[in-house]
Amino acid sequence: MNRPAAPPRLSTSLRAAIFGIATLAIVGLALVAGQIGRWTARTPTGTPVQTVQRPTLRTSAAEISMSQRDVAPPDGNSLDWLYKTIIIVGLIALGVVVAMWWARTVRDWVRQRQIAETAPDIAPEVVAVPAVPTIAEAAVGRQFDPRAAADAIVSCWLWVEKAAAAQGVPREDQDTPTEFLQRYLDQTSARHPGRAEENDRRTAAAAALLPLYQRARFDQAALTETAALQARDAALTLGAGKTRGRAADVNTDPDRPAPQEQSSTSTTATGPTGRRGTRGGHR
Repeated sequence: MNRPAAPPRLSTSLRAAIFGIATLAIVGLALVAGQIGRWTARTPTGTPVQTVQRPTLRTSAAEISMSQRDVAPPDGNSLDWLYKTIIIVGLIALGVVVAMWWARTVRDWVRQRQIAETAPDIAPEVVAVPAVPTIAEAAVGRQFDPRAAADAIVSCWLWVEKAAAAQGVPREDQDTPTEFLQRYLDQTSARHPGRAEENDRRTAAAAALLPLYQRARFDQAALTETAALQARDAALTLGAGKTRGRAADVNTDPDRPAPQEQSSTSTTATGPTGRRGTRGGHR
């Protein structure tokens, strides 16, 4: 029986950002309330009567008493300080969000560098995918670790990038994950227009791997117990052309299956670096 899908949860960084912004908003409101003070109504006292004394001698304007000049009443409704407070609080909140985004970006970059240094560049089955416990195993004490699954999914994604580069479709610096997969699928389908079923499998694998990769980077809490295994299967399907292209081109008999489909145990494959590895059979 399938377990019902868990409701989506906010990531730790997003919860921290919301908490920080809410705290700053509360502090700003407290400062605003403290600066306003108690409101008091002004009671009109009538029209003031100004008495003017006729000078006996001719005087200059500088000698006129200040009490005889029209003085504008002070403006007690100025809200300049309120606008400044709002701007300061907004800048602080923006700085917190930018700092958290930068810290997460650096963390992801370091993780990808570490995985890229240890991930192989030939057979996909040697990509380190940790054993993911099932629900029954978790019930007896072996808890599911979403961080280990996230590392495995990122490793599978990096292998797909290497497989695409080996086929002449490297990921550009300006490519988003969606743009990279779309360009990879378009060029692969254009090279083999007659393989509709294989192209459909690649499209489905890309649709499965992309959300898993995004969750591994930004929302690890949403990963399930089988996420790493699903990412590995999708990576195997997407990178199949890396090792199957030459054998598929040689097979010209439509009634005879491809060499990879004849054996369900293992197939020798050549990677982009010229080394040879063993890859288990898959579709």
